[in-house]
Amino acid sequence: MSETNKDLQRRELVFRVLDDLKQSGERINADKVARLAQMGKQTVLPYYNEWRFLDDSEKEVDTDLPADLVRVLKRGLVQWKHEATEEQRSLQEEANQEIDNLQEMNRQLSEERLTFKERNEHLTDENKKLQERITELQTANTSLEKQQIALTEKLNNEAHKSEALTEQIEQAKKDHADALKAQERQLDNKHDAQMNHWMKVVDDERRLRADIELQLKQEKENQYKLEKERNEIQYRLESKSRAHLEACEERNHLRQQNNQLAASRHLLESVQQLINSNEGEVLSDITRLKEISVNSERQESELSSANLQIQQLQEKLEQSEQIAIQLHQLEKELEKERGFSEALKLSLSQQASQDSKNK
Repeated sequence: MSETNKDLQRRELVFRVLDDLKQSGERINADKVARLAQMGKQTVLPYYNEWRFLDDSEKEVDTDLPADLVRVLKRGLVQWKHEATEEQRSLQEEANQEIDNLQEMNRQLSEERLTFKERNEHLTDENKKLQERITELQTANTSLEKQQIALTEKLNNEAHKSEALTEQIEQAKKDHADALKAQERQLDNKHDAQMNHWMKVVDDERRLRADIELQLKQEKENQYKLEKERNEIQYRLESKSRAHLEACEERNHLRQQNNQLAASRHLLESVQQLINSNEGEVLSDITRLKEISVNSERQESELSSANLQIQQLQEKLEQSEQIAIQLHQLEKELEKERGFSEALKLSLSQQASQDSKNK
């Protein structure tokens, strides 16, 4: 509904109240009109002043009006009535629409009120439970306060005990610090002694290792010389073996010849007697055969001696190899000892560093 329509309705209502008061002959004032119209005085006052102005104007106007003017006024009144009826119908429709809106709003508000009521009941139950919970918590709080008082007293007692223990701990710390200093001095002395000992061990190990390396080098050189000598003897032995074989073959050949000559000696003697040949040539052949036999026996003796020498050299070589194996094993043991020594030195160094940090 527009503001103009509301003004017209208020104006019409105020004018109707004023006309009724005037017709009943009652005294007219703004307060009475505002009370009867159920409006505020400030709202009624403009319409009240307008009604008084129009009422005073009617008293001054002549009641005998011309017929044309009356006809025009009637037409204007009919038109105004028609417009007022249309406006009233429009206002009625707007009022009905507003009533429907208000009814719908009332329905929604009813539903919301019902929802609020249910929610209120639920909140009331929750509040009741919360009150019960609060009561329980208050009871528990009272109990906890009592326990807190007891614990506070116990804490104070423990605080006194703690102070006494703190003093004891401080004294123990002081004693412990003094003991640590004494122990550190002992550890330093022991560490210095151990370091000197292990430095001596390392020096001895270094000298022993150098000696063993020198001995191993000499043994390798001796082994190389023995190997070289054995190869030379082996070569000479092989040469002599070949010569011995050749001598044996020649001796066998000469023995065969000797046997042939011995078998033919009688024949030769007979032939010599028959042909009267020189006996010196035959003796020369026999002498040469004997020399070959003697050389063969000498070579066999030299061969036996060479075999014995080779066997002796082989035994020396095996002994040298055993010594080399023992030296190699000793070298491994020295490597282990050196690793252990280095690990011990590292451990002692770390311990010394840790002791210096603790200081």
